[in-house]
Amino acid sequence: MIRDFAGTPAHAIVLSLGKPGIRRYFNGSDDIQTIVEALFLACNFPAPSIVHTLLFIDEIQKDTETIQLLRYFYEEIPVFYVIRASSILAFVMQKVPVSL
Repeated sequence: MIRDFAGTPAHAIVLSLGKPGIRRYFNGSDDIQTIVEALFLACNFPAPSIVHTLLFIDEIQKDTETIQLLRYFYEEIPVFYVIRASSILAFVMQKVPVSL
């Protein structure tokens, strides 16, 4: 369904934070460029293709640190599309501290 909604991106990175090993890409760093580069390396994608890439993060409720980073993807790399999904996201959002 996500791929149908997004069209046909050149590259799609589909992650589930239900898998603890996946969280390592987002935890411990707030440098969005470094996170994206690590994801591209892990998927063996060329870095110049960032404008044609969709990142789909499922089970995002498993990691509040990743939730907090989401806004920075758009602010720092607006051509990199991110979709997140969660079965209980509204519940988790109540627990995420808001920083202004």
